[in-house]
Amino acid sequence: MGFQLKKVENEQQIAAMCQVAGQVWHLTYDPLLPPGQVDYMVEKFQSPHAVAEQMEREHYQYHTLEEDGRVMGFVGFSPRYEGREEMFLSKVYLLPEARGRGGVRMAFELVEREARRLGLELVRLTVNKHNTHAADIYRHYGYVVTDSVTTDIGHGYVMDDYIMVKKLPPLTPRERMLAGLLYDPGDPELTAMRRRARGLTYRFNNLPPDAFDEMAGILQELLGEMGEDSWLAQPLRVDYGCHLRLGKGASANYNLTVLDCAAVTIGDHVLIGPNCTLAAPMHPLLAQQRSQVDITTGHVVQPEYALPITIEDDCWLAANVTVCGGVTIGEGSVIGAGSVVTRDVPPRSLAAGVPCRVIRGLTEEDRMAQP
Repeated sequence: MGFQLKKVENEQQIAAMCQVAGQVWHLTYDPLLPPGQVDYMVEKFQSPHAVAEQMEREHYQYHTLEEDGRVMGFVGFSPRYEGREEMFLSKVYLLPEARGRGGVRMAFELVEREARRLGLELVRLTVNKHNTHAADIYRHYGYVVTDSVTTDIGHGYVMDDYIMVKKLPPLTPRERMLAGLLYDPGDPELTAMRRRARGLTYRFNNLPPDAFDEMAGILQELLGEMGEDSWLAQPLRVDYGCHLRLGKGASANYNLTVLDCAAVTIGDHVLIGPNCTLAAPMHPLLAQQRSQVDITTGHVVQPEYALPITIEDDCWLAANVTVCGGVTIGEGSVIGAGSVVTRDVPPRSLAAGVPCRVIRGLTEEDRMAQP
């Protein structure tokens, strides 16, 4: 079956990972550090309590490397650690029997993918100066030594490390767009993607109303994901289509507009009324930022940024609803006609207005008699 990376999200996963951490740290550091230091470091940095605090207060992510349900290693990292515009790769450790089988490569790829998703172009790590084997692996993956640091960790112990960094390739405009950063929508790749989407929606919108098979084929080609028994009525407008995911049994009435410059996720069995708009992109508030001249080409650039939209399962958006970027509408909620949703709506809520506000929760008292 091979290795799988699984995100650590609960106490049971933390405990299993920390058990492996104790084993690996003793194997790695007992030959390098004074007696007692490894036990002290495991308790200080890799005990269940320490890991839970790192995840809660320092935005650490941990992922275990598993094979057939057994934890074989783990990776830990923190974006913008200590306020830096970089990804801090804190830990990559594997049991001896897992080494040399691609697990380290999977861990590095995950960290770099997450860094790029967040718009970070530098990954930093520290490695013990005497751990030459680990330093050689980091060099193999493109990391270079930039400095050294000696850190007092208490109890009379220090960590004597090299600082190594890897500069990632600059983000493309599409990557910047999906990371929620300012980008140039006039980029040739993005322009070509929008033209493709407009061509497909033109074909879709101009089919006879009973050409269901042809419509379904175009939607499958256009959308990032289209769940079973879901449907979008003519006419339809999208920016890209490929960033729109539609769950099972979801449907939208006439004139749905989806500006999917960020991920737009429509859950299972969502109902969307006519003339609704899901608008992920936004423009800077200051006029001088909304329209700039590229000094190299002389062309006017109108930068924008986009934030994802999520409509969870079993929601109903009535007619003429607008949902803005960065909004999540919780499971089972109802949004009244004409609303402009600018902030999250809790699950099982009735909300309406401009701007949209929660009116009340939905309860069994709202159940209607079946015909």
